Amino acid sequence: KINKTTKEKILKEKSEELKDQVSNTDQYFRFANELIKEKLNRINNLRENEKKFTRELNHFQNKMKSKAELDSLNPKYITEEDANVLIMRLEEEFERMKDKLLYQELIVKKTKDEIATQRKQIQQVKEMLKKVKKIPKTNETEDPIQILREELRKAGIDEKNSIFQLLEHIEETLDMRKLRDEIRKDD
Repeated sequence: KINKTTKEKILKEKSEELKDQVSNTDQYFRFANELIKEKLNRINNLRENEKKFTRELNHFQNKMKSKAELDSLNPKYITEEDANVLIMRLEEEFERMKDKLLYQELIVKKTKDEIATQRKQIQQVKEMLKKVKKIPKTNETEDPIQILREELRKAGIDEKNSIFQLLEHIEETLDMRKLRDEIRKDD
């Protein structure tokens, strides 16, 4: 029985020691985690301070600032030079926009001119088509002398011109040949 009690006692003591060690280890982990969190917070805080410092330092340097940068600054830190630079930038942007607008207007004008030109061409083709429709269609068996006369009239050649007289002479000659040919056939 002594042995059993001693073993129990030893087991309880060891168990207590182990619980104490586990508790100590748990406390150590909590302490270490708290230290790590604190260090991370300090690092993040330092980073934020560095960013803020860099922004403020950039604002005090003599470089051109945009309107957004000037808006983010405290008004008491804006210099007259910063304001003048901003005005100059805005005026340059204004001029670029005016140039762009002028360019776009020129493109629109050119396009309108092209449309007007095409409209005239369409109208001319329509008029030509009307004239073509008015001309009576000729048979392929129509007299070639008559076709020549019509073409000469279209070209604006006066009927008193010697070309018309020559055509009449050719026509008379051809008519006589036809007449002779018909007479010969009949014989």
